[in-house]
Amino acid sequence: MNEPRDYVYVPPEESVRKTLLHAWHAEAGAKMVPFGGWEMPVQYPPGIFAEHAATRTAASLFDVSHMSCFEFAGPDAGAFLEGLLAGLVEKVAVGQAAYTALFYPHGRTIDDAFIYRLGDVRYMLVVNAGNAREVWVWASAVLAGDAVIDPHQRDRRLPNNLTMRDLRDEGSKGLLDLALQGPKSHGLLMDLADDDASIQTVANLERNRIEQASIAGHAVYIARTGYTGESVGFEIFVAPPDIVDLWTSILDAGRSLGVLPAGLGARDAARLEAGLPLFGHELEGEFGGTIHEAGYPWMPKIAHDTPWFIGKAAYHSRVSPKPGRHLLRLAGRGAKTVREGHRILNGEGEAVGVVTSFAFLDDAKNFVVLAYTDSAFDPAPGDIVRAARIKDDPEPGADLSGKIVELTVRTRFPKKVERDGWRKLYSKSDG
Repeated sequence: MNEPRDYVYVPPEESVRKTLLHAWHAEAGAKMVPFGGWEMPVQYPPGIFAEHAATRTAASLFDVSHMSCFEFAGPDAGAFLEGLLAGLVEKVAVGQAAYTALFYPHGRTIDDAFIYRLGDVRYMLVVNAGNAREVWVWASAVLAGDAVIDPHQRDRRLPNNLTMRDLRDEGSKGLLDLALQGPKSHGLLMDLADDDASIQTVANLERNRIEQASIAGHAVYIARTGYTGESVGFEIFVAPPDIVDLWTSILDAGRSLGVLPAGLGARDAARLEAGLPLFGHELEGEFGGTIHEAGYPWMPKIAHDTPWFIGKAAYHSRVSPKPGRHLLRLAGRGAKTVREGHRILNGEGEAVGVVTSFAFLDDAKNFVVLAYTDSAFDPAPGDIVRAARIKDDPEPGADLSGKIVELTVRTRFPKKVERDGWRKLYSKSDG
């Protein structure tokens, strides 16, 4: 048995990869950009605003097959994941999904992810594309007992009677992810269901649930999850050989409903409008944000009476007694915007925060930003705050004329009344 060693991840040099839908994107005229190690569509000819509006008024189909689906199966799968992840995995029932995260022993977040329980001893972890290789290598080292997972108990190991598989590589037995998000996605999937059982599965699927069904001639897993803030939205996990046919079948059937393919631009606009963090921006990355600071203090098992997980004590020290920052969701309008790295100011003109993400929402130049600010700076929804188009803290008395942008504070996450208004807000018939 190997002696566990202090773990250091060394990123490999890898070329940019292409999803199985790359040729379709190119033929459709998509603008392609590198993202998370993959060449992905940022927008199609209708444009980001049209794609975002389709997400809010009809539905959009996103290629998220660059994300990785890792399967953990076997008698110890639940116990292994209970130690690997910061969520109460064994309380996730078969057919349920939950938001979670992985930490290194020193408390840094490796990735935020979704865990799906597909069976009694079978789980699927869906991770961000840019972190997938790191998650896989770390989880493999933990499973093999090669990495120190507890600095205070260096010989500690997790139960290991299980297997790990990257479902991208499993052919007809594998799974890749598509996301169909928007108010008409529910009816569209019901129309595409192949039998009564599948129709009932789609009709009755609740939030954060995952079930098997047959859609457009393909055996799939359908989950009521997504990354757009839509109350109605689905992720569809399909075997790699079937993904192109399923993609085209959904778009063909949804065309008359206003369904569009959507790229990274619309995905970013939707997630920002919904206040959802992105790894490398609101989580870790340049700004070093934690899960707590990003608005999810309920997720990591840091309380003393919850099970141990890797990095628990170190993460606890990062956010105790309480985080020094919190994330604000702010709205503005006009060509004069603030971008990532620009400063949020208090009433005295002092820098109290930094913008982490920005996106325009429509051609009227409405925009939304997320920004980390000191916890003591806590404006109420509806308040006006000022931001400065500078990337260093201003000197006392500095002349910031021409660099100030006024922003309106919104609730950290959209309330129901805001969500309910999206369809009308983005409907062309309503101007």
